[in-house]
Amino acid sequence: NWNGGTELVVCDINKLMPADLPVPAHMAWASFPCQDLSLAGNYEGIGHWQDKVQTRSGTFWAFLRLMQGLRAKQDHPPLIVLENVYGILTANGSKDFAAIGSALAGLGYRFGAVVLDARHFVPQSRPRVFIVGVREDLHIPSGITSRQHTPLWHPPRMLEAYSELTAEARKAWRWWTLPTPPARAHDFVDIIEESPDGVQWHTATETKKLISMMSEVNLAKLEGAKKSGCRMVGGVYKRTRADENGVKVQRA
Repeated sequence: NWNGGTELVVCDINKLMPADLPVPAHMAWASFPCQDLSLAGNYEGIGHWQDKVQTRSGTFWAFLRLMQGLRAKQDHPPLIVLENVYGILTANGSKDFAAIGSALAGLGYRFGAVVLDARHFVPQSRPRVFIVGVREDLHIPSGITSRQHTPLWHPPRMLEAYSELTAEARKAWRWWTLPTPPARAHDFVDIIEESPDGVQWHTATETKKLISMMSEVNLAKLEGAKKSGCRMVGGVYKRTRADENGVKVQRA
């Protein structure tokens, strides 16, 4: 697919120049690091493009610099898509989201955002924010925007983030809308095998360690599942949370 890898460049994005990018391109897609948009990264956010010490999530500005360089040559792509975690909506009191909106509007893009959760398609919850920008000279077909927000794609945090946009950015904002996905046919419990081949269950020690990382709230969920009397399957993920003393700890 990639001609032996000649089109794949692996390097620091800060070292890339607009001339390094293939043009014309129909779309530019970027997903910048998410650590600084969560408690794990102290909510440091994307910073500012003039910051000498960039946060990891601040690599957005390196991407923006490339898009600005393409625009100066009239080679900027018709579509720009940015993808990141839910925290991009609330980081720094939604100021990071507002900064991204102003950047896209300043480049001459109409833009909007939607939250897509994997649970609509597969038995796993994984909400992600997709910010989609369309170059101002392109016609936007009817049916993919609405006059107001759609709760399925624009949850309350999205509305809070929208309220922080500048007046100029709001003029460029579009409420993207998507078809309602069909009801999912399977739940997690339907696809987990009792005796899977090629993998092993956790040892009792590993299970005990995982349970020890749970808060009282999640321990109660676990006890409720055990008392239900039926087979129940759930997912466990690890996140950094503050304990009762405000100390960051890893939770399950």
